[in-house]
Amino acid sequence: MKSATIKNFAFANVVGNIIIFIPLGTYLSLFKNNKKVRTAITILSAIGLPVLLYLLFVVKLRL
Repeated sequence: MKSATIKNFAFANVVGNIIIFIPLGTYLSLFKNNKKVRTAITILSAIGLPVLLYLLFVVKLRL
């Protein structure tokens, strides 16, 4: 496989994961009234969002 093809596949994979998992986290917090679940989702989102933005904008710009 060409390097460009692999990079495009990797980028599409990251975007697909964002599209799938952000709504799942939102639905989980809506249907669960447990404070521990909401706290865990908030912490994971606070850590994961900057990482995803870095991957999308910094790494993508280097392709």
